[in-house]
Amino acid sequence: IHVSQVLPSWKDTGNTALGAKWDAYERSLVLHENGHTVIDITEAQALLSDLQTLPAMPCDQIAVAANTITNNHIAALNAANNNYDSTTGHGTYQGATW
Repeated sequence: IHVSQVLPSWKDTGNTALGAKWDAYERSLVLHENGHTVIDITEAQALLSDLQTLPAMPCDQIAVAANTITNNHIAALNAANNNYDSTTGHGTYQGATW
């Protein structure tokens, strides 16, 4: 599993106070986004495990079963990420506010 995060970057203006505020924001944002990464990896591993343990079945039923399992995991993933954002105020309660 490979996860990439694209985060905003800071262009140093020489303003030390503003730079320090940015550094604190960036640390909090990374903390928040890493929480999403943990959720994503956990759900992906559960999906993989469920797909690998599919019981033997006729070929024409495999795609249906795999799609059902995948859709269930996608729904669970979306719910977990939405809950995390709700709980953290989209990172606000973790300090990710500018």
